[in-house]
Amino acid sequence: MRIAACQMADVRRDIPRAVSLVQACVAHAERQGADLVCFPECFLQGYDVDAGHVAEMAMDLASPEFSRILRSLQDFQSTIVIGLIESERGARFNSAIVVRRGTLVACYRKTHLLEKETSVFEPGHDYPVFEAGGVTLGINICYDTNFPEAVGSVARAGAKLVVCPCNNMMSRATAEEWKYRHNGVRAM
Repeated sequence: MRIAACQMADVRRDIPRAVSLVQACVAHAERQGADLVCFPECFLQGYDVDAGHVAEMAMDLASPEFSRILRSLQDFQSTIVIGLIESERGARFNSAIVVRRGTLVACYRKTHLLEKETSVFEPGHDYPVFEAGGVTLGINICYDTNFPEAVGSVARAGAKLVVCPCNNMMSRATAEEWKYRHNGVRAM
């Protein structure tokens, strides 16, 4: 399985631009043979835990706006994981969705929230798994990785790999300095 991780500048409050970047990145990743393409935590609307931002930008997965986003991704072959701010019946979640050929495959809601997130997000409780490239995968979002039960839950459900959307809070200059050293990743 080939995996592409797309970490880029924040596109806060500009969902059409974020979707355009998703399309461009996935197209590029597919040309490189990627089976799975992953985007950061809350990428779609921008990671901002200001109550006004979250209230304004949260998206219901049953909404026509979300359906349009799914349709815009229907021509891609790879599995796509996108972080977003989700809304359901007045509750808001820091979520990651899994999309394949324009269809919502899974949605994971961050279960372990940072203190600053607890005033705007509800914690999730489920640990869905999904298949990509013949491998069963689960999701943890950023801070979840500090809690063994988060990864243990997806492992017990059969996951062999955990996808982890994170928000890179480094300055651009620092991120550039570390991009090929972080976690032993090598330039391609």
